Amino acid sequence: MANAGLNTNGSLLFITTTLTFHLDGELIVFGKVVKGMRIVRPIKHVMILEGADDGISKFFNDGDICGDIYCDWLADIDESTNELSWWMTVVASIKAFRNEHYKKQYYKMVFTKYKKALLYLDVCQKKDREEFKFEKGNPRYSQVAL
Repeated sequence: MANAGLNTNGSLLFITTTLTFHLDGELIVFGKVVKGMRIVRPIKHVMILEGADDGISKFFNDGDICGDIYCDWLADIDESTNELSWWMTVVASIKAFRNEHYKKQYYKMVFTKYKKALLYLDVCQKKDREEFKFEKGNPRYSQVAL
C-alpha cells in the first residue's frame, strides 16, 4: 500500500493511464494532469519488476544528457511568448541537443528530440509571420528540424 508506514496521512495518489473500472463507486477523486506530461507519457508503458531498478534517481538527478531545458509538452511551458524569435531559438537549441545525442549514438533520444523540434516548429507555423513563415513542404522547415 502506498501510504503504509511511519508519517503517512492515509492519502493515496496514483496516476492511471488506463480505464479503472474497479475504482467505480469507490471513494475516489479523479483529476487531470495539467502540467508535467513530460513525466507521465514516458512512464505509461513501463513495467518494473519487483526489486528491479526503476531509474527514478537517475532520471531526476541527471536530467537530460545534454542539458535540454525546454519542455516536451507546450502546456508545461511557464513563460508565454508571442515572439517568433524565442520559438526559433528554442528550435535551434533542441536541434543542437539532438545533434549531441546523435554523436553519442543515443538514437532513442535523437528520435525524441526530433519529435520535440517538430512540435515547436508547428507553433512557429501557426504564428504565420511573414518574416519567417514555415510550411511542411518548404525546404527551410526540414533544414531547421533536421
